[in-house]
Amino acid sequence: MESKILFLSIISLFFISCGSKGQKDKEDKTVTADTILHITKLLRENKITSIDSIENESVLDGWTDEGSFWLLTFKPNKVVYEFTPSCSYWFPSKIINNEIVFCWSLNEDCSYERGLRKTFNNIDNPQIDEPFGRVRMVNDSIIEVEYYFNDWVRKINKQEEESIDTLFPRRFKRIRL
Repeated sequence: MESKILFLSIISLFFISCGSKGQKDKEDKTVTADTILHITKLLRENKITSIDSIENESVLDGWTDEGSFWLLTFKPNKVVYEFTPSCSYWFPSKIINNEIVFCWSLNEDCSYERGLRKTFNNIDNPQIDEPFGRVRMVNDSIIEVEYYFNDWVRKINKQEEESIDTLFPRRFKRIRL
């Protein structure tokens, strides 16, 4: 993870210093180790302090559970499950009592079926526009999701056991891309 931050810092500084060509003021734009360490420290200190700040994260922020290859991201009034680059579902959300509550919907941009339209007999199945789950902060780098349709989520996750991913994990760790 640190190597990604260091790499992004170096690339950013490279583009900043390249942009200075052609300026009349030709001061030395040499990148020093101190500069890189300072930028790396600033990136590491980019802490989430409230649930509100999650919706305002940059495109470089995401959340994942260990072992998955997909991301949970947030946009204003939207929770996005990005299962693959070619398959994402998003759910309308709002902040209530310092939690992000999101409702079930079938908003998707997916080139294949993920099984989220399935219903099961004898259990509560999520319905369009009903609250589906809520996100709460554990700390600045961990969030937990409580799903309101536990039996349905368990069945959907069970059908995916043979694949690599759990579609609806409960705990996520923040990552910087």
